[in-house]
Amino acid sequence: MRCDRCGILRDSPREDPGVPSGTRPEGTQAPPAHAFVASDELYRRTFRDVQDVVAAISKIIAAGDYDGWLSYLTSDFVASRSSAEFLTDASNAAVLKKTGSS
Repeated sequence: MRCDRCGILRDSPREDPGVPSGTRPEGTQAPPAHAFVASDELYRRTFRDVQDVVAAISKIIAAGDYDGWLSYLTSDFVASRSSAEFLTDASNAAVLKKTGSS
């Protein structure tokens, strides 16, 4: 079953007293046979790990720690976002033009 919050496939749905066990919500399909399906334990552990990373990065950003933030990025990502082509495209983004930022 797909998680309501993140869309990850899980091996069992959350308990819902209003839905009989073993039934599939209307309009949903079984995952394809080749799809990765996370166990409940893997799902919970991964979700906690992601929450921890988000909390750590949020603290780094709030503290204005540029080097700490940079440590979470790969050198390839930094290089791609520093390219003249990317910066030109970003500068011409509609959201910047709409807000008058460029």
